Amino acid sequence: MIRLIICKELLENLLSIRFILSMLLIISLFSVSGFLFVGKYRQQSDDYWRKTNRNLDGLSEQSDHLYRLAFYKQEIYSKPKPLTLCVEGFEKSLPNCLRFDVFTSDLPEVKSQNSFILPQFSDIDWVFIISLVLSFVVLVFTYNCICGEKEAGTLRLMLAGSIPRYKVLIAKYFGVMFTVGIPLLAGLLASLIIVVSSKYVALEG
Repeated sequence: MIRLIICKELLENLLSIRFILSMLLIISLFSVSGFLFVGKYRQQSDDYWRKTNRNLDGLSEQSDHLYRLAFYKQEIYSKPKPLTLCVEGFEKSLPNCLRFDVFTSDLPEVKSQNSFILPQFSDIDWVFIISLVLSFVVLVFTYNCICGEKEAGTLRLMLAGSIPRYKVLIAKYFGVMFTVGIPLLAGLLASLIIVVSSKYVALEG
């Protein structure tokens, strides 16, 4: 009986206009996330290698005299991380630059950690989409599977049978999760295809 209710929920959700709109919205957001990440990662990689090469050029210029080399302030930058595609977290607020010479070392600094498009906002990563947009989609589908059937009168007929109520709730829960899992997997796949097909980001296992 649980399997029948799950299949019923899946069929009703897949044939609804809400599912089509949710599918288009989630795939679009994940695709935009992939494109923005590729642009941001390219910019951060270019900045990282430019500053690293500048530091190496300064070291080579000072290498003729040992005392000048000892007092030369080097700048070491952290390399951009490909897994910020999934979640950025507090990466912007963490130090990414360290200046030091042979005798002294400055405190770590935060330099050029702004967003690619919107410097004052969070990046549109996977966690942002899932926690905001996908949770709202789940709320819409869950409301319809309970309150929608109550308004239509089919919930009363279902509960009038011999099936326990907890089985009905479990079946509806899995029906909604399977329904939302389809656009989620499609969006993740679209984002990964965009990122992997670019020549700037190298994702490994």
